[in-house]
Amino acid sequence: MMYFADMDGANKLSVLATHRVIKNMPMLSDDDVVSKVKGVFKAVECKNWKELASKMAKKTKKHVFGFWGGKKYIFLELKDEKKALEMIEENKSVDWKKLDVSILHYLLFKKLLDVRAEEGNITYVKNPEEAISLVNKGSHACAFFLNPTKVQELTAVAESGDMMPQKSTYFYPKLLTGLVMNKFD
Repeated sequence: MMYFADMDGANKLSVLATHRVIKNMPMLSDDDVVSKVKGVFKAVECKNWKELASKMAKKTKKHVFGFWGGKKYIFLELKDEKKALEMIEENKSVDWKKLDVSILHYLLFKKLLDVRAEEGNITYVKNPEEAISLVNKGSHACAFFLNPTKVQELTAVAESGDMMPQKSTYFYPKLLTGLVMNKFD
């Protein structure tokens, strides 16, 4: 079975963000996180989720992320894309390395924060309020918020011959589920 979607037309395909909620982090405080990333990211404290989400939505050209550690909402903005791409050691195309999700996992998590990507340590959620709730309940240490991957970025990665990183493509619209095919004779 195949499904074809119009990527550029009136009913175009959308890619929605999938946020990361971390169960175990080596450092525990929000200030520790800011201290670890400050050489590569500009960190700005926000009053609340609404302000953080607004800042993230306004930044369309630079790589930006949101962070919630239970006490502070922090807006993270990559300072130097070229330097960041050099720090990502994966043998992938430049288009793949430029994805926000690649920068999050292979630079922020792996290089700067030592977040383990082992099974069960990262929970993937679509709804940012759910991510905030998991941290507030204490079942997770912190949440990282992403902007959605752009369809053009997805196309560039595919044309470069790479596969998209895990949980980077939450497509909309979704195929209907529960559809049953039955051959009538």
